[in-house]
Amino acid sequence: MKGFGHILGFLQFHTQINDIIISIISCLCYLICMMISFKTPSESLSEISSLLRERRLVVNLTQEQLAEQANVSLAVLRKFERTGKISLESFIKLVFVLGLSDELLKVLKINSEIPVSLDDIINETSKPKRKRASRSGRQVHD
Repeated sequence: MKGFGHILGFLQFHTQINDIIISIISCLCYLICMMISFKTPSESLSEISSLLRERRLVVNLTQEQLAEQANVSLAVLRKFERTGKISLESFIKLVFVLGLSDELLKVLKINSEIPVSLDDIINETSKPKRKRASRSGRQVHD
């Protein structure tokens, strides 16, 4: 039985090492995602206006047609596509006409599963999940 204890200790040690490696990998993935998304406000405005322009072309609308359907002046739309600058109200009107309002709302909803700090990531991946038998003893619940 003494040999079994050594094997069990060895396996527990490797399980802990694996948990640490998983935590490190999770942290690195999160950091990489964060680094990718670091943009200046002007870069973000430019990217958003480009994406909406691309969407306008995909749905086969001219600037004139989109401006009219969104009840936004053509000058406002042209300025937005050129500079990324637009009022929130006009932006929402464009998004609605382009059929992107549901996607915008999904993006803006708070996702409580996104870790806020590295400690959150480490704590989440290192916590062993408890399992309990049901009262009847037949099913296992997380």
